[in-house]
Amino acid sequence: MHSRRESLFESDVAGVWNRWTVERSTRRVSIAVGSPQQDISVLVSTTSQEILAVGQDACGNSTICGDSRGELFNTSASTSWQDYGSSTAPELGFDGNADHGFDNVELTNGIVASSQTIGVFNQTGYWLGILGLGVAATNLTTLNPPSLLNSLVDSQTIPSHSYGYTAGAHYRLKGVPSSVTLGGYDANRFDSHNISFSLNPAQTPVVALNKISVSASPYSPSDAAPSWSSNPQELMDISEAALFTIDSSTPFLWFPESICQQFENALGLLYDTTLNLYTFGSDQDQYSTLVAWNMTFAFTLSDLPGSANEINITVPYDAFDLELSYPFPGLNATASSPATKYFPLRKAADASVYTIGRAFLQEAYLIVDYERNNFSVYQAQFNADRVSATNLVTISAVSTGTSSSGGTGSISTGTAIGVAIAGSALVITVIVGVGLFIYRSRAGKSSRLQLRRRSNSNRSGLQQLNSESQLKAELDGNGEFVEISSIELPAELPAGAFKEVKELL
Repeated sequence: MHSRRESLFESDVAGVWNRWTVERSTRRVSIAVGSPQQDISVLVSTTSQEILAVGQDACGNSTICGDSRGELFNTSASTSWQDYGSSTAPELGFDGNADHGFDNVELTNGIVASSQTIGVFNQTGYWLGILGLGVAATNLTTLNPPSLLNSLVDSQTIPSHSYGYTAGAHYRLKGVPSSVTLGGYDANRFDSHNISFSLNPAQTPVVALNKISVSASPYSPSDAAPSWSSNPQELMDISEAALFTIDSSTPFLWFPESICQQFENALGLLYDTTLNLYTFGSDQDQYSTLVAWNMTFAFTLSDLPGSANEINITVPYDAFDLELSYPFPGLNATASSPATKYFPLRKAADASVYTIGRAFLQEAYLIVDYERNNFSVYQAQFNADRVSATNLVTISAVSTGTSSSGGTGSISTGTAIGVAIAGSALVITVIVGVGLFIYRSRAGKSSRLQLRRRSNSNRSGLQQLNSESQLKAELDGNGEFVEISSIELPAELPAGAFKEVKELL
């Protein structure tokens, strides 16, 4: 009898603070591309299957720009780059063309996914590159190459088409890193429940948002902010329920204008037409009052609008307390100007762009299981003992059998201990070793963590997409399983005061 593969990728990614910001903290994953390898930093995307990298021509001769954009990928310097040509990359928006090609991608020390599709762009629609966790094939007109996640299953590197992700929270404890687990999830990072939702036909996580409310503790109606009719104050009721895409590649809440107006009234926000962002204008007393109120936002989610099986995710105001500073485009400021506070809320043109972005995912944990065509959203956990260690759980492939709780199973004891030790060391390094990392970074040394490898048994990874839009995994022809190593993605630590200039504006 052959043993089932139970290896996972796991990455704890610290916030990277940049003085050119759309967010106080971004969540980057460090990967290496090309031959010889070039280290770049990218954002995780829950809606795209593409790997996108910022190109060599994006910053001219500015080293500061290149550093803030996660470093640049020079395809001419890679001997393994195979050029395909320019084609559309919808993720990039109105100027959505990228130079596509194929090259090697190293996710951690010694683990390389060869001939991966990479789109290289020089525009500013996205300030950083992305690492797509989707499973759809990339459409290159004449080719449809597999996604990274498909490639990892095909090469028997992870057990199934699945992942767990949370964006982390710089304002929690001493800075809680984000976590990306491919082939399973980290059970230490969330509070469990038994409610799951269906992926949409494009296999992206789309959820019904039924209600939003905000509460304050303490709340004083005499303060500078507008008076509420109640506490909690309703911002969206069930009559306005709609479907929203959970998209980690943008920090924003893209809401209908009517909902945005409710936020405006409750928080005293002003819409800046130059920046296309909600700010507090010159009224800093308004901002100070909201901070003093210790506000919490409650989001009520379900599979379809009005469904009875609902979950509530609470998000503190800290998650939405963001700022801009010079030289952000359109900001009337100098290098000595104070930062401009803003709230990550955007007006959606229509229902097709309703989105819940990465700011929300600081307080939520997302598990996506493509093989069963479902996903779950959980309240993220910030207990110090739990976030400083890992408790990795695999999601099995459909063909290997499922459990009554949705097809997941704990890693074998020996493997779990090995992963937990490595994961714990990683988190300690991320939070406590910041000073050492900054010193090394300034000295020009590598910021990529070297992670241990562990042996583990597995099964073959032949994959196919069936008519029900569910991914299946099969054994190879002779039914053999191959011994492989369990690995983790590298983490990027804070290398100074870095934030991103612009993502999706």
